[in-house]
Amino acid sequence: MKTVTAKILRQKQVTFYYFTMNARELEPLCFVEAAARDRQKGLQRVTEAARLKEIGEFLARGANSLLPSNIILNLKDTVEVTEKGDGTATIVFPSDDGDYAFVVDGQHRLFSFRDEYRRISDNEVFELAVVALHNATEELVGETFVQINVNQKPVNRDLLIQMKAILGLLDTDIEKACVDLIHDLDEAPDSPLKDRILRFPKEKNKWVKVGQLLPIVKGLLLPG
Repeated sequence: MKTVTAKILRQKQVTFYYFTMNARELEPLCFVEAAARDRQKGLQRVTEAARLKEIGEFLARGANSLLPSNIILNLKDTVEVTEKGDGTATIVFPSDDGDYAFVVDGQHRLFSFRDEYRRISDNEVFELAVVALHNATEELVGETFVQINVNQKPVNRDLLIQMKAILGLLDTDIEKACVDLIHDLDEAPDSPLKDRILRFPKEKNKWVKVGQLLPIVKGLLLPG
């Protein structure tokens, strides 16, 4: 049996439960291959081993390798949820291991803590943030999945490059040099591209994107 305390959030007629849990304790309680488990209908996604390995290695890099975004689950009716009247609820999983929570979003982050992919110490407590529905309908789960994975727009690529440059997160010294050069091309008085490089979304009168220039400049600066 596994018990956690959750905060309650209500939106329209839907109740969500927010809690944190040690990833190594949460992972054995969750599943995603609905049809393969007990022949339930559900969203079918392929869990990619390469992605699980990539996240496991990312988490082992250092103190700043974090997963702050939440996992979204749909708790099955076998999970006992008791609201206590003070804005919190007690959630009781029947055992420490079983198919009790369908992963609506975050499967790769969660399953990267399986023994074959985990690279951090067995003794390290790594908590994940969780938002859970309880025994929600397939329609609600499906709409939530679509909203997260289809309707939401990804971060603008040019803005992402700029933010990575500002935060010192570009992958290589060559990429850093490329972005610096692109900035110079946009700012230098004698540059043919002065004030013409779109470095941030919605800038006016700019027609060359950082994302378009980066692979070209990088190709010129690579050794050989």
